[in-house]
Amino acid sequence: MNQNHEDELKDIWQDAVLEYRREAGSAVSPTLIRQLANIKSVEDVAAHLEASDASFASFRQTHQRLWTALKTFAAPIKAISKIAVTPTSVVDFGAASSAVLGAVVHLLNACEGVSNAYDWVEQLFRELQDFSERLGQYTAVQIDAVLRRKVVAILAVILKVIGRSQRLIHEGRFRQYLRVTFLGKDAATKKLVDDLNRLLGSEQRYVLGVTFASAQRTEEVAKSTHATVKMVLDAIEDDRDKKTQAGDESRLRNTLCGTSAQGDVEEIFVRNERSLLKGTGSWLENEPFFNAWMRREAIILWIFGGPGSGKTFLSTRITQLLKEKSLVAGNTDAVAYFFVKENSETLRDANIILKTLAWQIASQDMAFRRHAVAVCRERSLTITAEQTWENLFLGYYYGPGSQEQSAVTIVIDGLDEATAETRQTILALMRDLVSSQETTFTKGIQLAIVGRGSLRSDMDFRKLEKNYFIEVSRAKNRADIDKYIKKRLEELEILREMRKMKSSGVAKANKEGRKIMKKVSEGADGVFLWAKLLLDSLMKKDLPQVEAILANPPSTLDKMIWSVFDRLAKDEELDQQVLQKMLMFMTHARRPLLFGELDLVTSLPSRKPNYLLWKHTRGKLSSVFELKFPNDTDPDDQEESESGATGTEDVDKSRDSYIGGAESQTDDDQGFDFSSGSDDETSETDIHSDDDDIFSDTAHLVRAGTLNPSSKGEDDAEDAEDLLSHLSQAKLMTRVAFCHTRVRDFLVREGSAKTRRGGPLTIVPGADHVQADITVACLDIFQLEVSLKDNQRFLCDYPLCHLPYHLEGVDPMAIPPEQAARIIRGLYWLFGTRIGTTCLIRSVTNYDEFHGSRSEFWKLWVATDRYLNLVQSWLGRIEQFRGHSSRDDEAVAWMLTASKSLEELLRPAILTASSEWLCQPGFDSDTYFDKGEFAAWLINGWLTLIEGVTPLPEPMHYVHFDNVTPERVEYTASYAGLEQDVHWHTLLAWSLMMGYHYEAAVSHYRSAIKLSPENWVALEGLARCAGEQGQHADAIVWQEKAIDALPSSQHWISGYLWPRITEWATQVGRGDLAFSSAEKGFRADPTCILAATTYLSQLKNHGRSAEIIRTLEMLASTPVRASVVAYNSMVRLFVRGEDIFEPISWACAKEGRPRFVLDQLDKASTIVDSGDRDWIKVWLPYMAGCFKYSVYGLEGEGALLLETFLQRLSQKNENLQGQFAKQRKDARNILAQLYFDAAIEEWEADRSARTANADKLKQLAVEVSTGFGEDFEGFDLFRSDYPAMLWGRWLRDYKGVDEVKWRKCFRARLLEEMNTIDDDDPTNDTVGLTSLAVSLFHAGDKVNAAAIMAILFRLAGEGMEGNSNSREAQDPDSEDTSLGLRELKLEIKHATAYQCCNCAKNTTEVAELHVCEVCSGFVCWCEECLALLKEPRKRPQMTRQVCNPRHSFYRAWPVPADAMHVAAGSFENGVTVREAWLEKLRKYWWA
Repeated sequence: MNQNHEDELKDIWQDAVLEYRREAGSAVSPTLIRQLANIKSVEDVAAHLEASDASFASFRQTHQRLWTALKTFAAPIKAISKIAVTPTSVVDFGAASSAVLGAVVHLLNACEGVSNAYDWVEQLFRELQDFSERLGQYTAVQIDAVLRRKVVAILAVILKVIGRSQRLIHEGRFRQYLRVTFLGKDAATKKLVDDLNRLLGSEQRYVLGVTFASAQRTEEVAKSTHATVKMVLDAIEDDRDKKTQAGDESRLRNTLCGTSAQGDVEEIFVRNERSLLKGTGSWLENEPFFNAWMRREAIILWIFGGPGSGKTFLSTRITQLLKEKSLVAGNTDAVAYFFVKENSETLRDANIILKTLAWQIASQDMAFRRHAVAVCRERSLTITAEQTWENLFLGYYYGPGSQEQSAVTIVIDGLDEATAETRQTILALMRDLVSSQETTFTKGIQLAIVGRGSLRSDMDFRKLEKNYFIEVSRAKNRADIDKYIKKRLEELEILREMRKMKSSGVAKANKEGRKIMKKVSEGADGVFLWAKLLLDSLMKKDLPQVEAILANPPSTLDKMIWSVFDRLAKDEELDQQVLQKMLMFMTHARRPLLFGELDLVTSLPSRKPNYLLWKHTRGKLSSVFELKFPNDTDPDDQEESESGATGTEDVDKSRDSYIGGAESQTDDDQGFDFSSGSDDETSETDIHSDDDDIFSDTAHLVRAGTLNPSSKGEDDAEDAEDLLSHLSQAKLMTRVAFCHTRVRDFLVREGSAKTRRGGPLTIVPGADHVQADITVACLDIFQLEVSLKDNQRFLCDYPLCHLPYHLEGVDPMAIPPEQAARIIRGLYWLFGTRIGTTCLIRSVTNYDEFHGSRSEFWKLWVATDRYLNLVQSWLGRIEQFRGHSSRDDEAVAWMLTASKSLEELLRPAILTASSEWLCQPGFDSDTYFDKGEFAAWLINGWLTLIEGVTPLPEPMHYVHFDNVTPERVEYTASYAGLEQDVHWHTLLAWSLMMGYHYEAAVSHYRSAIKLSPENWVALEGLARCAGEQGQHADAIVWQEKAIDALPSSQHWISGYLWPRITEWATQVGRGDLAFSSAEKGFRADPTCILAATTYLSQLKNHGRSAEIIRTLEMLASTPVRASVVAYNSMVRLFVRGEDIFEPISWACAKEGRPRFVLDQLDKASTIVDSGDRDWIKVWLPYMAGCFKYSVYGLEGEGALLLETFLQRLSQKNENLQGQFAKQRKDARNILAQLYFDAAIEEWEADRSARTANADKLKQLAVEVSTGFGEDFEGFDLFRSDYPAMLWGRWLRDYKGVDEVKWRKCFRARLLEEMNTIDDDDPTNDTVGLTSLAVSLFHAGDKVNAAAIMAILFRLAGEGMEGNSNSREAQDPDSEDTSLGLRELKLEIKHATAYQCCNCAKNTTEVAELHVCEVCSGFVCWCEECLALLKEPRKRPQMTRQVCNPRHSFYRAWPVPADAMHVAAGSFENGVTVREAWLEKLRKYWWA
């Protein structure tokens, strides 16, 4: 054994000794250690105990069962003592085996005088027998280095467990594990076994790996020999062909292979093919357009990707697939390919490309070869690319007799790297090809063009681009890149050297490899070239060098990026200033930007629209930027579809768009009309002064709608809208990101002269004043007033959330004074003017129903005065920069005052917020649906800051004022001095009501009604107040008045009001009113969440299943009113987590299980999965999984969803896991049953194979990490739940393992269930007996399971077979005479609680009731429903698709007479269970 191995064994053992000493405590004295060092056997243990103290004098006789368990446990330890390690560092304990036995002595000493301690230690030794028995097995084989490590590891775990047990005895905590299994229940011991299993598993994999590597080397030698023979035979065949076809070959070669292109292309392909890993590009085969193209349903396939994204490997893979397809019998299609390279003039020429392709085709298609020979006789026919194409390609595939010819598929990679002339030539030929009316799909020419997205800018036939377009995204590429990295890491010299180290070398190499792989994968970020270059630099480096390179990637990566920007800087078609500004914001923005934000900011300050920016971003700039479309729908495709063009998803229908090609004319082709209209420039209208009276009491008129909030003239008010009018909403909301994270780092570094490494690039933005530039842009966007337009408010999100951070990064003295003055002017406008504060407050955006910028607004401008003080400091500099500002004296005076007074700074914002809260134009306005609670919270928060009170935390719900006194709410409303009109009282009352201040709210509601008796909001408020205080009848009256008072234009609001009446009517027992109100509410507004959920529930209560389905169909076709929601009303219910599965499940089972419900559920799941709400991402997979399984019988889909639920829940915090504890148990049980049933089917199909479902079942059954092969050497600790029992049933009934093994799967659960029967808690008797009966069925003990069923189902002597009130049925030999006839009184609920799972009839209504012996819980079927379950054609009629007809069933009703008194003692005055029966059962399962 080498020193490294010896040291590792010492480490393992020394750690165990230290852990034992920590657990056992100070009682482990040096003297005791010396005394125990010579204990070598269990006899030594007993001798030491009996000699140490009089109380142990008769230890073996007094504790006979304990002594038996101890001998069984300790015997293998004695046998292994000859090979145990004795490290010098732990010589005090002697041999490892002596240390363990010595610890046993110490443990038994600790039991003296502690009640029940000996019983528990006996239990402990029985549980540890598995570990000691494994040591005994090792003594029968030769002990090598690996086995020594296993032995020491097992002894170490035993020692630690004994130490842990001693601590539990000392603290008295051992009693919680009395009469239940200890290992696995105790978290500390569970971890010990888990770690041991991992160690044993790694050793096992190492041995298997060495064996496999040896076999693999032998196989490689054989393959090499075969390849050599094949090469020789191929060479002979080639030579024969050359001699017979010398003349034609010479002619073809001279014409088509006049350059090195053919050899270069072939070399590139072969090199790529060798580097191609198995599975590379597999995602492509899941793309609908790719599959359609492979079926020749399209002529051209476009594949676009960024630089270094692996496009060339993808082209190679496509070529491979095509070649494999061509090998199919009867397929004579040719395959040709070309790799264009920017650094080779030969590989960039159009004619050379076509001739090379022709040469490849000629080598595959003899008819084409003869045609090519004829063409090449005339040199003039192939001088230009156009001639070569027409004569060689079109002449053969579309000339006379072409219908008899074969087809060809051409792959051209990297066309974007060709010269501009070549690109235009090739693309023109392609355009003509698809325009030809003679073009067919099944024969002729087919192409795949792979390149960068900049090719878009070269194409003028958009329909081709639309229909067969695939983007190589980072997400699609990630798996391929990870495979590539893993393969390259196997070649890494440092890892290969580490693996040579014995024992731990493999583990350390794997660990280091995982670290490197993670860093390289994260750094690559979807770019193959990045990963390749980085790995190239690591190949021959030592570990410190590797770590240094990973921290600072090599400069070769930046050369690629520099070349991209150099190309763009030289492109005369691009507006370089716009591009530079675009790069500046993309580089220094604090989050990814939307295209609308970029387009808007690059149009400033000139305010001229960028009509071509979208096209350039998708084309020439695609090598720098990537786009993430809203809902993953291409806006260009969407626009063309909406304008009546061919759809992008229907592959069959899209054929016409190819045949039409360039001949089809769109609106863009209609020409221009320059003959009419005025050519005068629109003159700018005078802009209203920003210096209007900021304390004007007309601020509320903005909300009232009688004052235009814009500070600009009418012509300029739509300035921002004009700037963006050429872009659809989808384009505006498209997210833009750098194609690689390294690009941002490059621009930051190259933007500074101090850090720049390469030559200067004109388009790279400088870093000197970037924070000031972005600050000015943010303020300019505010002043465009986009926040006042609902459909553009989202464009203010970045300024709102990030302006303070950029402003904080600006040094006023380090920027030009004109720029500083501009910032001050912008801040004055934003905080000191009516229109500015309105734009600021209204800039709060809802991203969707669940996310918005309210929290960020609160954090920046309300929860702290940090950024308000920053604004004050800038305003205080107005005198310093006044020479560069046009502000008048009044504005300057306010700025100076506000710079010193927080109250003055906030006064304009508070006045505006007050009008947003308390002012309304009328009760017929849609704005009344927003009661202004957020504005009220802003005022309260700002007043808190002014008062110097501790800043308020962000409220959990802005609509609740429960932590604010009613007096404070009223003070907040009064601060602005607004007129206390009907709206003031109404909206103040609403806020009071939401804070549960009902008395104060009612007072203001009544004041409002006096001013306006038809005030529907106040009437609703009075109803809500009454309802919350239990005055349901009064609430109904007030709500009906509110509904009657609704203006006709606001009838939809009654959808929110009627459901409240349903709630209150239910409370007072008016069922008809409850239903009719729910129905009216839904009819008023089907999109209202409360209306929909209330109506569905009422339909279920009234048994209207068909109407539920019709209602769901209506919801599925009804769009949501909210603009932030892009899905229908039914999907919305699922996405919001509304509890509607009960009525939907019931109705679907009744009405034939319609497919559309599943479709809507799948849509909701997709939306939820892409979101970030933890609760719903856990809840929906669980509900959807249960629904699909139990209602539709979709076991596969249901299982997948439940697996997702468990996986996600395991990653959440303890609080969320606690909320879903019951669902977690239910999901595990359902999955266990599905795995079990599927494993049986797999086993019956092939009894020799290991089933995947059985492995899944075992994973659920164990508490610790496990292995799945029969040669697994770890230790399984089984859970005490349903999956563990199914695993035990599987081992017993299908694997035929020894009883001692499968019994372990039941022991923990059965012992816990037995404890519920004789504990001190009478409330768990029924549950305990029910669960015990199910478990005994699984354990194969039908006699005792039936005995419990008899107790549960007996109904006061009725329903029995015969009369068996005596105990004669009980076997007298089963009595435990030591216990006499003692009985345990139980509290058993009435048996009618058990009913059929399908028809819901109970025992008084059915002739028979059968219990499933396999399903979890108590799944019962009456005789008729059991017949339905077992008949495949009738099973769909059942309301629940649970259970399995192949399960075994026990007829529990009527109660069999022979089962009555097996367990039951008496049925008089309740039920008693004979204690002797219970103890016998417990003893059996502890054995």
